Amino acid sequence: MNTSKESKLNRLVTSVASGTCNATAYFAEQGYSYRLLHNYEESGWLEFLERGAFIRKGDQVDWFGGLYAIQKQLKKKIHVGGKTALLLQGYGQSVPLGKEQVHLFGPSNETLPKWFTVHKWGADIHSHFSKLFNDVAEMGLTEKDHLRFSIKISAPERAMMELLSLVPEKQTFEEARFIMEGLRTLRPTVVLELLKNCNSIKVKRLFMALAEESELPWVKSLITADVDFGSGKRMLVEGGYLHPKYLITLPKRNEQ
Repeated sequence: MNTSKESKLNRLVTSVASGTCNATAYFAEQGYSYRLLHNYEESGWLEFLERGAFIRKGDQVDWFGGLYAIQKQLKKKIHVGGKTALLLQGYGQSVPLGKEQVHLFGPSNETLPKWFTVHKWGADIHSHFSKLFNDVAEMGLTEKDHLRFSIKISAPERAMMELLSLVPEKQTFEEARFIMEGLRTLRPTVVLELLKNCNSIKVKRLFMALAEESELPWVKSLITADVDFGSGKRMLVEGGYLHPKYLITLPKRNEQ
């Protein structure tokens, strides 16, 4: 290998964080042709994870490392959210039954790259793309350290609303209530901003109904006069009771 190729290889190797996937499309934009990347693979420096992504030879990479490439290199607005984000921050209770459940959220116009969806991560990946929130950059997101890199995940305020968006079809009301009861340190300013930018009447009503029912201390600081809670009654479940303030039908306690 000549000096220029060695220099380019050194730059590539030093730019690849240990434990991460790397999108070939991104590195092609940086001047590394697909042919050159394959040459590095044949030389024993790189290993192709799937068509479209590679890792350092012999590196161990999990779904965190895959999401790193999606966020940092491909610049997709996809993040860890809902129950997964809450568990990563110490809320709720993880019961190790079968594969890890990973919930990824993003706007309705986003998609996961094929190399991420076809790879066997040892976890069940669930993607949820919708217009749950207005497109306000970084609203309710935070960074989560993992090994030698970090990824974007929902802060507890946003994660709880994302979780509630899945009730009752993909998330039980009982567990949602249990998790909400433990969210005693949410930031009222962040909660209010998210409520104002949330496009789901169901989520906003359910969030406030559970928060007030749980008598969480930060609720007293919320002034929700500018939040659009819609009009009319909303049914969450059949045969439940109608919440007197938020007019949403919730399960009776002895039926949860």
